[in-house]
Amino acid sequence: MLQKLVGLTLQKTEQVIDYAHLYFSDGSILNIYNRYDLVNCTLSSIQGDQLIYAVESDDKIELKFDGGGLLSVGMTDDDYNGPAKGSADLIYAQASVI
Repeated sequence: MLQKLVGLTLQKTEQVIDYAHLYFSDGSILNIYNRYDLVNCTLSSIQGDQLIYAVESDDKIELKFDGGGLLSVGMTDDDYNGPAKGSADLIYAQASVI
């Protein structure tokens, strides 16, 4: 699922209470409702960076950006903060051609 984001630029980030929203250059939005950790970055500092890899496993998701920042999202039951269990959902941009 997240591999579709690799190569895209992170245009905007938002912190809302315990949640994070990441807006990518193709219009996709990644909503993170679980505990997450940032390494070598802040949410605001990765804005404008390109996602260079995304790795998913049963217990975490890792997103690495070209500026050196790493966003690690816990996917265990203990990491849950949001409205849906195991919540890191992705809304893909929808485009129509006329």
